[in-house]
Amino acid sequence: MTDEPLHQADKQAKGWTLWLTISAITASFGCSFAFGYNIGVINSPQLIITRFYNASYIARYNQTKVSEDTLELLWSWTVSIFVAGGMLGSFASGLVSNWLGRKRAIIAIQILEIIGGIMMGLTKVCYSPELLMCGRLVVGIYGGLVCGLVPIYLAEISPKNLRGATGTLHQLALTVGILVAQVLGLKEVLGTEGGWPVLLGLAGLPALLALFVFPICPDSPNSLLLKNNDEKGAREVLQKLRNADDVDDEMDDIRKMANQQDKVQTLSVKELLCSADLRLPLVVGVVMQLAQQLSGINAVFFYSREIFTTANIPTDTIPYVIVGTGAINVLMTLITVPMMDRSGRRPLLLWPMLVISIDFILLVIALNMLVYQAMSYVAIGAVILFIVCFAVGLGPIPFIYVAEIFSQEARGAAVTVCMFVNHSSNFVLAMSFPFIQKAMGAYTFLIFVVIVVGAAMLIFFRAPETKNRTLKEIEMDFDRMRGRRQKALHLPDNPDDMPTTRLMPAEGAREGDTRV
Repeated sequence: MTDEPLHQADKQAKGWTLWLTISAITASFGCSFAFGYNIGVINSPQLIITRFYNASYIARYNQTKVSEDTLELLWSWTVSIFVAGGMLGSFASGLVSNWLGRKRAIIAIQILEIIGGIMMGLTKVCYSPELLMCGRLVVGIYGGLVCGLVPIYLAEISPKNLRGATGTLHQLALTVGILVAQVLGLKEVLGTEGGWPVLLGLAGLPALLALFVFPICPDSPNSLLLKNNDEKGAREVLQKLRNADDVDDEMDDIRKMANQQDKVQTLSVKELLCSADLRLPLVVGVVMQLAQQLSGINAVFFYSREIFTTANIPTDTIPYVIVGTGAINVLMTLITVPMMDRSGRRPLLLWPMLVISIDFILLVIALNMLVYQAMSYVAIGAVILFIVCFAVGLGPIPFIYVAEIFSQEARGAAVTVCMFVNHSSNFVLAMSFPFIQKAMGAYTFLIFVVIVVGAAMLIFFRAPETKNRTLKEIEMDFDRMRGRRQKALHLPDNPDDMPTTRLMPAEGAREGDTRV
């Protein structure tokens, strides 16, 4: 009889409690949703905004016409400056998090999204294309901060058995945000001459809601104990999140991390780049980020209207096709959640990448044979198939994989490097894609084929599986792939004896449990 209440409390502590659910939904759909909305919102009203740019500069400079190249450059800046803001935000996320803590940092950054939404919403009233670009820069910075803060917060408030599920909420909310933006961008809703400023301005609404709701959500217990040394506060937060009084095991885990951090020197970016032992994991992580962005996903989302126009899709039909691609993205993200821990990382990366390579070749063929009406539908199908494959593998896995192959002391620097590469490659692609497409036409997608095939080959030969693998096993695989026989690190049984520059148990792992 005495063991039954403890058993029930343990089961309850590992489930979706009220405050865990509220906190996870508020963080993801209040922040990540807004980031996704800003990605998807700019696509549908492209033609209307371009006409606004044209009229604005004609009136301002007394010109008769603005050249097509100038308008194309202005539009590229409107798209790309959002990504540039993401680069700045990703760099600042660690500093903001350490300065304010997880919860207060997430609350504070909502101001940026609200300001950015107001700026974009006032663009037409002020007759200023520059105001729209500045607003896109501000919400881009917000997006970079969100990518650095929200996934960590979700991981730190969740029990170990739910960290995979809560971690995918960030990606799910992002894809839902893209879909909602695409639906609202339809001409029957806000995709009109008078409605597009409202469409862009609505980006600040989720942040406004989060600004009021998130203050009642619990803080990260890890942040309270590790950063503020507030053991009482961390215990109270855990009890609230788990809806249980007995949280001693999780408190012990956090204390062990605190003791470990006292004895381990955090690596700087320079030290990480100079570490021979961590070079291969870093190369693999960077290549995955490059493959994610240079596979063409954001080119497809940002410039899908042009792609479908090239495929001879009627202009009035294109917005609905775009909405369909967004819905498929959301659906596949939902399906991927249970697949992640069943199939493993490598199969979910390599098989979709193989399909993407063949799919883009098919897309090139279809775009070059549009004299046949059926090829238009083949082109649409190829784009949809690409989105399906991306949502399964290259979308979620690169971020997860980086956290799994780097130890606690190297993880911060590794994430900084990988996020910089991610946003930089996204920025370059967003700026260059319309010009490359203009010069190469349908053959542009062959560039993506080369990139995806090259990345897949490196992943196949140099990226070990991490599902249900210990960190020791992962590192031994990396050493074997480097050709260093019998030189794999043997981790000591005592966590206090961990080396300072090699892989250690993932954050939150219990003593003796080094599985990722």
